[in-house]
Amino acid sequence: MSEAFLGLAKKDPATVKSIIKSYIKELNKSVKSGGLSPNTIPNKIKPIKALLTVNDADISWKLINKMFPRERGRAKTGHTPEKRSRTCWSSAQALQTR
Repeated sequence: MSEAFLGLAKKDPATVKSIIKSYIKELNKSVKSGGLSPNTIPNKIKPIKALLTVNDADISWKLINKMFPRERGRAKTGHTPEKRSRTCWSSAQALQTR
């Protein structure tokens, strides 16, 4: 299946581009219905992009990437910027005293 997709990408890049755009539109519908997080869409496109890039298929990704929905903020962790800066500062001080 990937060989057929690559063959089509090399013969007719416009068709492959429209296939990818249609796939992203379907993913966007899943995001709007709540079935999919907008942060996962780039991860679903990365393997396609890697396959085409490695095999020298000439696809312009600029407009395709603009179709992605706006990502949500990252999950909160216990590391606030203040804690990170204190940790880095104390690590730097420890290195200087040696």
